[in-house]
Amino acid sequence: YIEQEPMGYTSGCNTAHMFEGCKYLKQFITCSNQYLSPSLITDATAMFKDCAALVELDSLKNVVFMSAPMSRLCEGCKSLVKFPDLDFSTPDYSQGMEPPPYYSMGSTDYMFKNCESLLRMPNFTGNLANATDAREMFSGCKSLVSIRWSNIENLGRSEWEDPETGEYSSSYNMYNVYMMFAGCWNVVHGAVAAYN
Repeated sequence: YIEQEPMGYTSGCNTAHMFEGCKYLKQFITCSNQYLSPSLITDATAMFKDCAALVELDSLKNVVFMSAPMSRLCEGCKSLVKFPDLDFSTPDYSQGMEPPPYYSMGSTDYMFKNCESLLRMPNFTGNLANATDAREMFSGCKSLVSIRWSNIENLGRSEWEDPETGEYSSSYNMYNVYMMFAGCWNVVHGAVAAYN
């Protein structure tokens, strides 16, 4: 159980390696109510690495990631069946609350490596510009049966509006997808070999 910071809090929390190796951890729970904003995380590297009994992390959808690296976040979580869809769009702070300084997904290398029970690729939306390294992201996920190609294509993509013309432009900054789906033999949407 992690108590969340008051709304408008912007300094964030480094949770790298926080639960690494907690072999009996089965569930991660955060609180959320009208008086508390989500926890602000600046680094989630290996946060749940090798938590072999962990089954789901649904409450992570209540967490704000501030350009947080997510390398090895769940690597070795052999019992993890599902991971929540995460939206990295800037939250609505229309009530005068101060927004986090930068709200985005960081690197995702080895993020789900050897999560042998993971069934589907989570949907990541919003600001994914800093997710430029997806090396072995799903390597060894032998139960994975569903992926979203549009989701993969958006990792590392930047979009911006030209202030003079109002037109939107984008660039693709992904530099490493080596062995992204190595050992994912059950994926049903095909063409995985292109990423291995």
